[in-house]
Amino acid sequence: MIPKKLHFTYATKDLPSKYQENLKVWQKMCPDWELCFYSDEEISELFANHFPQYSALLPKIPYGAMLADFFRYAVLYAEGGLYSDIDTVPLKPIPKEWLAFDGVIGYEYQPSKFPDSYRYPWNEKEFLCQWTLLSKPGCFLFKEALAEAFRRLERLNFQAKSIFDGLNTAGPLLLTDIALPYHQRKELLFLDADFFGCREDEHFPFTKRSVIAHQCDGKDRWMVQVKLSHLNLGYG
Repeated sequence: MIPKKLHFTYATKDLPSKYQENLKVWQKMCPDWELCFYSDEEISELFANHFPQYSALLPKIPYGAMLADFFRYAVLYAEGGLYSDIDTVPLKPIPKEWLAFDGVIGYEYQPSKFPDSYRYPWNEKEFLCQWTLLSKPGCFLFKEALAEAFRRLERLNFQAKSIFDGLNTAGPLLLTDIALPYHQRKELLFLDADFFGCREDEHFPFTKRSVIAHQCDGKDRWMVQVKLSHLNLGYG
C-alpha cells in the first residue's frame, strides 16, 4: 500500500514564493496527505539513516538537479509515498485506486500513443517520467534505480559533461532502463503520457486524464548546471 506522504526537495529551506504556492496547491488537493520537505542537508540525513553505504558519495554528485534524482529513488524506497518535483502542481486529487499498487510510473514520451507530441532530438525511444513517482516503502524498483545510478555515475568518474550524461545516469533514461522491463507486473501501474507528461509548450495539451502539470522551471537551470557543475543553482 502506498502511504499518503508527499515528498519534495529544494536546495535550501528558502523557497521562492512560486514554489511555496505550489506546495499550497498540493496541500489543497491532497488535504489528508502528509507533506514532507527536504533541503540538501536533510537529504544527507536521509542517506545517513537509510543508505549509509552511499553517504560518502553524496558530495561527489556533480550538481543539485542530479542530487534530486538520487533523492527521489532513496526516499521512495525508504519511506514510500509520492515524490514530485517542486515545480509541479496537481490538477486533481491523486486517485485512491493508485495507492493499492506497489509503484506508479507514467510515461514522459510515448509517441506510439501520442504521435503528434513533441519529438526529442536526442532520443527516439519512448521513456518514462520521473518528475512524479509513487511507491510503497521497499519497492524493489527504486532500490535498483538508486544502486544503478551510483554505478553509472562512478563509471563517469563522478562527472556529467553532457545532457545525455545527466539523463542517462540518474534521470528518466536510467529509470526507463530499470522499470520498463517490469511493465507486465500486475503490482506495478504504468500510466500513459497524458497523466503526468502533458506540456502545452511542446504541443502535448492536457487531457481529461491529466493529473500533474509540470512547470519545467528547472529545465534551463539544469542545463546550465551540467556546464557549470561547480555552482549550486538549486533545482526544480
